[in-house]
Amino acid sequence: MTADTEVFDSTRWGLIPEGASALLYADGRFVAPKSAVARFGRVRWITVMGTPGAARYAGVADYEQGNPIFTGRSLATWAQTRLQMNCRARVYTNLTNFRAAYSQVHNLPNVRYHIATLNDTEVDHELTAAQLTQMIKAKWDITIDPGLIWAHQWWGGPTAPFDKSRLLGTW
Repeated sequence: MTADTEVFDSTRWGLIPEGASALLYADGRFVAPKSAVARFGRVRWITVMGTPGAARYAGVADYEQGNPIFTGRSLATWAQTRLQMNCRARVYTNLTNFRAAYSQVHNLPNVRYHIATLNDTEVDHELTAAQLTQMIKAKWDITIDPGLIWAHQWWGGPTAPFDKSRLLGTW
């Protein structure tokens, strides 16, 4: 895996390798300071809140139970706000929550998906977008274009220092 395809995120941003492509929290409990950007090669901001204000600067939504964006239609509102700004909306979700996320945003042309399988195996880090769409089809009977898969998180979780994802789309 090259530096161009590896993406890191963490609730403890200081543990992400220096110079890496990083996803940093813009709101919620794990906010990274704006000055953290200088430490990384490139940065995208993550929202857990999904507020219209967050949509102005956070291009990734962390759609997980416990995050405010997981409740009601917050994800749809955030993604629609991004669409009105002519910006991409990247939805981070695991396979278990994919159907719920998809039901809110599948009709929006600006949405791409960052899928977590978290099987933590070397084989999984090589999954292609087509293979991930096959997994979605098998689990949820939902067919999506492989071009809608932005990234795949294959390593990490609550006890890991950071999460590792493989970028499958464009940064």
